Amino acid sequence: MLLPFSCDTLNFKDKLSNPNAATEESASADLLFNSMQLSFANMYNSANRFIAQPMRMEAMTWGVDYNAAFGSTTGNTVWSIAYAQIFPDYDAFLAIAEPAELNAHIGAAKVIKAYTLMLLVDLFGDVPYTEAGGGVSNPSPVADDQSALYDTVKTLLDEAISDLDPANVSRGFPGTDLFYGSGDNRAKWAAAANSLLMKWALNKNDMGVFDAAAANAISSNDGDFDFHYGTNRNNPNARHPQYNSQYETSDGVYMSNFYMWNMRGSNGGAEVGTDKDSKDPRIRYYFYRQTDTALGEDQFTIDCPFRPRPTHYAARDPFCLATNIPAGVDPTGNADGAEGYWGRDHGDADGIPPDGQLRTVYGVYPAGGLFDGDTFKNTKKSGTLGGLGQGIWPVMDNYNVHFMMAERALKGGDVAGGRAHMEAGIRASITKVMDFADAVDEADVDPAFVPSSGDIDTYVNEVLANYDAATDPMDVVMKEFHIALWGNAMDAWDAYKRTGYPSGLQPTREPSDAIPFPHMFLYPSIYVDLNQNASQRSFGEMTFWDPGKSLK
Repeated sequence: MLLPFSCDTLNFKDKLSNPNAATEESASADLLFNSMQLSFANMYNSANRFIAQPMRMEAMTWGVDYNAAFGSTTGNTVWSIAYAQIFPDYDAFLAIAEPAELNAHIGAAKVIKAYTLMLLVDLFGDVPYTEAGGGVSNPSPVADDQSALYDTVKTLLDEAISDLDPANVSRGFPGTDLFYGSGDNRAKWAAAANSLLMKWALNKNDMGVFDAAAANAISSNDGDFDFHYGTNRNNPNARHPQYNSQYETSDGVYMSNFYMWNMRGSNGGAEVGTDKDSKDPRIRYYFYRQTDTALGEDQFTIDCPFRPRPTHYAARDPFCLATNIPAGVDPTGNADGAEGYWGRDHGDADGIPPDGQLRTVYGVYPAGGLFDGDTFKNTKKSGTLGGLGQGIWPVMDNYNVHFMMAERALKGGDVAGGRAHMEAGIRASITKVMDFADAVDEADVDPAFVPSSGDIDTYVNEVLANYDAATDPMDVVMKEFHIALWGNAMDAWDAYKRTGYPSGLQPTREPSDAIPFPHMFLYPSIYVDLNQNASQRSFGEMTFWDPGKSLK
């Protein structure tokens, strides 16, 4: 009776396979999924870098106006990572993961692909997709309609949520999850997908999709969708790019004077134009000062105090440093030296003076640098300071969800709901920043400078009072969202385009009324130069969903 039966006939291997054990298929899928995650972080870093500049989150130093600052090479890195790394890796990954029923892997990979495609549309409009990936068989793929591509984004996110449903068996989970860590994180990835759907729906003005997604979105800081870096310095360098740029030997970028000034408050009532008297509780976490003043410096180190204030600046605009003192107090307009918050104005494209050991650098959040406890160290110490680069990219977090809910509430006429969600978003952001610093840089966080619960309440209550008194409360919501989004310029850019707020952003150094704000960026040169079906657009065009607000 035993002779007719063999191991092949009974298929014991398939019957007895452990769904959580590593197999050849899951190992190969893990390698490709890891590659997608790392490529995503590199793409995010590149996009955040150039979008942060028009959003006044970093100083725009590439040109005096938008035409000069953002040319056809601006998006080359984002484009090449998407089309040469993420999309091909996804296709190869899916060919392995689907037959192996690696649904947890597949759902997470679809979230990454959906984010990438949505970013490409927001940046460039119509882009190749259907014909992309053909290699030498189709070197000039035709661009797809951007509205149709947005529909594809939703399809990917919907499919991801389904793939991540625990009701769908998954034979294992990603061996390396650089967003949520090891284990079964399907619920967190699904919440992240729903949160991205909320952003999609706000851009599309589809409140039905928004409300459905919001019911299952990220609901606590524990579910924040963040890419996590490590502390390894060499082979490989696993640290946050912003840490690498300012805690090694290079001087790195300039911080935005406007952004720092906006968080400094009124400085005891001396500042002009600030919306709040109190300092932002997050300022010592976002920025690290290498000096406590700019007074006494000569024009070779910082030349702008010796120049006239631009005539097109409004009275409220800070100039030269992160400060704005009333006229007549000091002829330089910088009597307090901005407390050492040393950056550059929007569109200050001057040469680089010997200020590398003076300019303000990234702090502990999100770059994994130093907490600012008035120590004023030179940060060029070969990566030995602070959190050692163990930073994050805050891609989509609990505070994002609350601010999007506040925007949704106000669009529906619910002023009280907008107020409640704005407060929840501010508090979630502050808690996240402080908890993050304790986790990666606890030894350097001086308790004497940590904001107390009273400090936080004072700040929040002042914002709530501004909200209650505002002609348009949306402006107050977007100003606070703008501040909370440190490390996430993409969401700040989309929110600015959707709402036209925050108002009062510092103008470019040169008058730019005739130079359009970048609602989209020019097509990358590597696409236009190499694709026979591509042609460059005019600067100032908008995506299909952009309401066309007048932006500066």
